[in-house]
Amino acid sequence: MNPDLEMLFSADEEARARVEAARRSSEARLCRAREESEKRQQEKARAREAALDREVQSIAEDTARRVAERRRRREQYLARLSQAAASRLPEAVDAWVRIVRDGPERETAAS
Repeated sequence: MNPDLEMLFSADEEARARVEAARRSSEARLCRAREESEKRQQEKARAREAALDREVQSIAEDTARRVAERRRRREQYLARLSQAAASRLPEAVDAWVRIVRDGPERETAAS
């Protein structure tokens, strides 16, 4: 073979090998960069999910406190109504007995 051609062939092969090595290196760096980017995105997503879970938990706890407070106030209100009704029961019984015994009150003609 011609020495000039052999030198060109050798230089070409060497250049091809360097280009291939650079391509593989570039692909490996690109792959690592994609993996790191995906990992960061997953970490951010987990952080957002955890923050959302904390917010939902906070809302649930606040709602439970509000419901408990409203139940307590309702029970107190019903207890006061029950006490008021119990204290007026004798008066209501007397009125009922009077109506049954004497009939309903009649309005006077002057009214």
